[in-house]
Amino acid sequence: MPDLDELKAKLADVIVDDAFQLEDKTPAQLLEFVRQYTSLVPFASDEASLWRDFWFTNITPEQLSELYFDAALANQTLPVQQTFLLLLLGLMETPRLLLNTVPDRHRTLYYQQLLGFKTGAIKPDTVAVSFNLKSNNEAYMLPAGTLLDAGQDTAGNAITYQTDADLLINHQLVNSLRWTLQDESGNWQLMTALDVDNDIALPDGALPFTLQPGITLAGLFLLN
Repeated sequence: MPDLDELKAKLADVIVDDAFQLEDKTPAQLLEFVRQYTSLVPFASDEASLWRDFWFTNITPEQLSELYFDAALANQTLPVQQTFLLLLLGLMETPRLLLNTVPDRHRTLYYQQLLGFKTGAIKPDTVAVSFNLKSNNEAYMLPAGTLLDAGQDTAGNAITYQTDADLLINHQLVNSLRWTLQDESGNWQLMTALDVDNDIALPDGALPFTLQPGITLAGLFLLN
């Protein structure tokens, strides 16, 4: 179906997520629905005959659906009424494909056009972790990729973090963390986040100052 393939290619440029489908029935399921429905409808004025027997003579919905995907299996002997059913299935492909784009287009309309949100790449969450080594252990190598259990979120989903580098845990102690920062007058100031000797400890939560562009704190591990 060249026209359908062309439509799929055009939709692929504008549809971000097509995982959820409003219409997910297969051709075999649709044909089975036709078989069940026509089993309740008499053929013409003969109540002893049913339309089901007309549409599905010597064939099941599953067998007919196989011919839909591979017409060569019919061997040019398929009755005209069953060929008509396969034609209807083909005509339904376009509206089915467009119907399944509704969820993504609705999200685009609401979040991007109405609320003004912009799409972006997923950014992983990062945390600073403190490890305490048991007193009877000299050192311990924590390999990169180690999974750390962080409990659950408000929806009850498990939260797991993963270390991004090898870490050798020992009994050394980080007792100070400082850097210099130039103010608007050009004077240099000494910024202290941690100073064990002067009883300055890292606060719980965010640091009580704003880091300037170019200054980052990453991969900080406190070793006791």
